[in-house]
Amino acid sequence: MTVSYGATKAYTTIELLLALLVTIIIITPLNILLSNLHHLKYNSLSVMEDNISLQQLRLYLAETTNFSIKNNCLIYDKANEEKQLCLVNKKIISQPGTLVFFANIDNISFFIDSNIVYLEYCRGDNCYEKWLALY
Repeated sequence: MTVSYGATKAYTTIELLLALLVTIIIITPLNILLSNLHHLKYNSLSVMEDNISLQQLRLYLAETTNFSIKNNCLIYDKANEEKQLCLVNKKIISQPGTLVFFANIDNISFFIDSNIVYLEYCRGDNCYEKWLALY
């Protein structure tokens, strides 16, 4: 009795290692991409909104004079009218009026150093310090 070994399709160790290597090469960047997208989903939107709000606030304050700080509010003169920038209902609002610049803010403080007006604001566990205006 003779045993005949026909041509069977089998994978060699090198072929399996090569397939494993290709899979790792594809999955690694995909994993990095997905983790970055998860991070962007939750963080970059608020960062982008903050940057837009900050730019709008800087442009708004560019035409103002006589800055002072009272009770965590920034007092300033705009078009010969005294206005203030305060935290109201978790929003940074210019009053009188209801011009809203930032939302979902937990705490703010203003300070002036070397003729530069700064805003420090906190949202959740993160606090940020940004310059607002020169005077």
